[in-house]
Amino acid sequence: MNKVNPYIILSMRILTGMVFIIASYDKLLDPQQFSRDISNYHFIPFGLENTVAIVLPWIELFIGLGLILGIMIDGSVLISGVLLIMFNFLVIQAMLRGFNIECGCCLLYTSDAADDSLRVDLGGRRIIKKSTITLLAF
Repeated sequence: MNKVNPYIILSMRILTGMVFIIASYDKLLDPQQFSRDISNYHFIPFGLENTVAIVLPWIELFIGLGLILGIMIDGSVLISGVLLIMFNFLVIQAMLRGFNIECGCCLLYTSDAADDSLRVDLGGRRIIKKSTITLLAF
């Protein structure tokens, strides 16, 4: 059986960890905006958006640090995979329901919010980006 080169695994861990740290940065600086982004999904019960907007960025930051520094790798990989699958699900359900959303992630603001007339295409790109990151996590 072929084993994956440990350097490839390390580079995937570092890349995924950097994505989580960068994604948590804007959310930590502006939880109010992130709370509005969360409420745009129309999925979380009213009143819980603020709690999620405060807690989730810290979880993302700790996952990213864990992946990069090699601390609790198994837990970080598991939680990051679950979060990424959940994010994909939320984006897909919002697209199917016809909501024009911002994902709440600084990595996608510039490309995905550029033009409302291209909403379906941009949503597809958003799903592809998040799916790619999900595959890196595993």
